[in-house]
Amino acid sequence: MNKTIKDRRQRLARFLFPDFPDAAMAPPQLKVTTLSFYAILATSIVALPTTLIRDVSAGNKAMIVSQVIYIALLLGGLFFLWAGGSLRQVRICFGLAVAMLIAGLIASAGGARGLGFFYIIAGYPVLYHVLGLSGGVAVPLIVAVGIYIRSRFGSFPAQSLLNDPDLWTSFFIVINISTILGVFSVVYQHSIVHSLYVAAYIDELTGLASCRKINQALEARIQAHSAGGKGFSLISVKLLHFSRVNSFQGSGFADGLLRAVGERLQACVGSDAVLSRCGGTIFQVLTDQSDFIDLDQLGKRLLEAAQRPIQSADQAMALESLVAITRFPQDGIDREALQSNIMASFARMRGHSGKVCFYDEDLHHAEAERFFMIEELRGAIEAGELSLVYQAKRHLKDGSCQGAEVLLRWRSKRFGEVPPAQFIPLAEEAGLIQEISRWVIRTATEELSSLPHRGPSLVHAINLSPKDLISSAFREFLWSMLKSGQIKPESIEFEITEGMMMDENPAIQHTLGFIREAGCRLAIDDFGTGYSSLSYLHRIRANNLKIDQSFIRGISASNPVSPVVDAIISMALSLKLDITAEGVETPFQEAYLKERGCTYAQGWLYARAVPLAEYKALLTRGLDPA
Repeated sequence: MNKTIKDRRQRLARFLFPDFPDAAMAPPQLKVTTLSFYAILATSIVALPTTLIRDVSAGNKAMIVSQVIYIALLLGGLFFLWAGGSLRQVRICFGLAVAMLIAGLIASAGGARGLGFFYIIAGYPVLYHVLGLSGGVAVPLIVAVGIYIRSRFGSFPAQSLLNDPDLWTSFFIVINISTILGVFSVVYQHSIVHSLYVAAYIDELTGLASCRKINQALEARIQAHSAGGKGFSLISVKLLHFSRVNSFQGSGFADGLLRAVGERLQACVGSDAVLSRCGGTIFQVLTDQSDFIDLDQLGKRLLEAAQRPIQSADQAMALESLVAITRFPQDGIDREALQSNIMASFARMRGHSGKVCFYDEDLHHAEAERFFMIEELRGAIEAGELSLVYQAKRHLKDGSCQGAEVLLRWRSKRFGEVPPAQFIPLAEEAGLIQEISRWVIRTATEELSSLPHRGPSLVHAINLSPKDLISSAFREFLWSMLKSGQIKPESIEFEITEGMMMDENPAIQHTLGFIREAGCRLAIDDFGTGYSSLSYLHRIRANNLKIDQSFIRGISASNPVSPVVDAIISMALSLKLDITAEGVETPFQEAYLKERGCTYAQGWLYARAVPLAEYKALLTRGLDPA
């Protein structure tokens, strides 16, 4: 029941105070204007019977006609208001009504008693809200001039009180004072409203429209479209790395750049579009253009304008930028959807400057899935969704199992089984990889402690991320694990990529040195896919090279030669390094690698990645090719 009453009230409020598609006024102004119009209409209707009776009795035809037309025009304005027209139509009707009333009052010398002008004077305080600045100032002046002309060149009816000289003098003084106060009231109201409008809808730094203003303009365009208007587009320009300008050049220099960018963008879009500054480094353009080619060209012009070097004082600065474009109604049917589209496009272009990007719904859904997947991943450890599996590796010379690679798995309650190639990059992006790496090392240590003792020959490999190597906290964590005896250094092999090996970052090199000094093994994973050299291999003193499975996959009876694999094995043997071939799936590949001196092999030919219990059983029965 309460909900029904509330809905009815909301419908009544929307009917009485419709949201006009008027981008030139703030929403509170629209409501005040509408309320003022209702007040004038109500008082006019209440006063009409009394004034008509007096004018009919006095035979004042001019005043009777003017009042009837006045009320008719006000009712016409009410019709436009309730029919969903623009506020401009309501103002036109009201302006004509007031003009007709003034004309009737002047023609009839203020009515039979001469006091009709006070009806107009009483309405001066609300004139501004309905007629605006020019109309609100014009009405008091026209009334004062009209009364003066009537008294100077005409006469008053016999019953008029204004025939009394003393009363006329007082009346004329009141009229002049009311005119001055009326004009002052209108100007004062305008200055206050304008100041509030500027504070709310104009960006102080650039003089452009603010974010609130363009959102209001968006709502107006959307309403206009629902009434039969055409589509439009929202374009956003984002300045990248602007915080560096603030940090290194100072806020004054940065503010000058923003003003210059705003002026350039305004020159690109012209006066037909709405340009705003939304937030610190985002500019938005609301344009009527919706053609893909035209929008692409406009986006490129905006991008060029934003990235062109800006000369400020004795310095020149070029800014990196992105441009995102979304169209209405193709990409969304409300303001929130359009703004969300822009943010999604920017998120998709992270790390890629100098691009113009149109919103793509499919890519947006993919980006949304990434976002929610990251949020799920944050709680994956506590939720017990992470687990370890072990893919055994076979010693090609004697066929024994020499350990395994420790691999991470994530079974999400929401997304199901998520491949490592999908969630590991997300973990690195979200800053979760260090926590996950520590969980992997700690969990692997606990699980492997239950294995039967096999001596130092059983080695288990764990992958590390670049962020692990950069962190001093990781070195402290690893040292505490080694010091507690939970990890036997010779039984752990940490795998890094060629890119990590070649990184000159001192923190990375320091961590690699720490791992070697601690007695742990180092392996170069996916070797052959990067650009490493012998000097790097010599410097980090790796123990094991792992040949990427893409090279192994190409070896077959029909293609029995792989120069790349031969070269890697030959180089590793010359450096006295172990070699592990990944992705071995056929006996032919095994024979090929064994013949050339490859040390270890892992792949589905021997075993898939399995949980700890199955790995223990595999150690017991041995690794025979499937």
